[in-house]
Amino acid sequence: MNEGRTHSMPCDDIPYEIDFKPIEEKIKASRRILIQGPDGLKPFMPSIVGCLKGLNSSAKVYIDAASLYGACDLHLEVINSVNPDLIIHLGHNEYPRSLGYQKDLDKILSKVAFIPAYSKARINETVVSKLSNELAQQGFKKVSLTAVIQHANLIEQVKKMLEHQGFGVYVPRPAYKEMFIGQVLGCEYSAITLAEKLVDAHIVIAGGLFHVLGASLSASKPVYKLDPYRQEYMDMHPLRERYLKKRLYRVYKAMDSRTYGLIVGSKTGQSRKWLENQFIRLLQRHGKSYIIYVADQLNTQVLGNIDTSNIDAFIVTSCPRLPIDDLEDYPKPVLTPGEAIMAITGKIDRYIFPW
Repeated sequence: MNEGRTHSMPCDDIPYEIDFKPIEEKIKASRRILIQGPDGLKPFMPSIVGCLKGLNSSAKVYIDAASLYGACDLHLEVINSVNPDLIIHLGHNEYPRSLGYQKDLDKILSKVAFIPAYSKARINETVVSKLSNELAQQGFKKVSLTAVIQHANLIEQVKKMLEHQGFGVYVPRPAYKEMFIGQVLGCEYSAITLAEKLVDAHIVIAGGLFHVLGASLSASKPVYKLDPYRQEYMDMHPLRERYLKKRLYRVYKAMDSRTYGLIVGSKTGQSRKWLENQFIRLLQRHGKSYIIYVADQLNTQVLGNIDTSNIDAFIVTSCPRLPIDDLEDYPKPVLTPGEAIMAITGKIDRYIFPW
């Protein structure tokens, strides 16, 4: 690198902070590199390739073009096709292995570098002040503070702002060692549920509704979204209640089911044998019949292809967001693992999400 250079590096021009220094030597030593990332990062892949080429101009760099939904989805077919020396998985940290990684993936995982992509968006004090006023009006004094990984770099800043407003702020540690302190995933909210007895409300730093909807369904205390892109906060209670009514309706419909379609996942991080076996035992104990399906992708077309008049309801053990986000309008109940436990046991006093 020329010390007198004044123009920015390619990666400096994108709205994310990506640090390749921890794997710089691996990049320089690799002949074939595969880059994976969520769809939001794909428009910036040419610039990211430019960064890598600046470190190793002779490397052949491949971009995984397929949609990628998280670190649970490593696209083994693409990896086997490219046979890379290094897989750079951008935007996520490693998925908790005990939640569902397939066995015998150590060789693949040894090639994977999980590199976060932190958004450069920041939270201004005005929106935090407005949120603080809302919390104070509700009588809340202690809050948990969590974030999706692309905004994990804002946790400390927002924590100080809230403390300055007089709140006790708790940044909880998730149940899984692979996750960052204060991190939530679309299917993993232990940081929030473990903080329930310590706080009055939860704040999640995130854009969009995907992660905060899951957070609100998993929590019993109020959840607020703090959005760095829109510079606004949102009380999730009204949306939670709308979804909860729809989900409980599905649970009630499934309570009389005699035969379930048990759909297990084949993606790298969605092969949940522990959950599959748990449901087999639970269904047998309650005198239910079941048919096991394995699916890499699951949508209404796939579900329609496997559906028969013998099946009364489906249980999805792969991704618990599919029943909530993509399959909620299917004619038959399609349940998350937590919902399925409610339906099979008849215990509906507390909504369970996700597991």
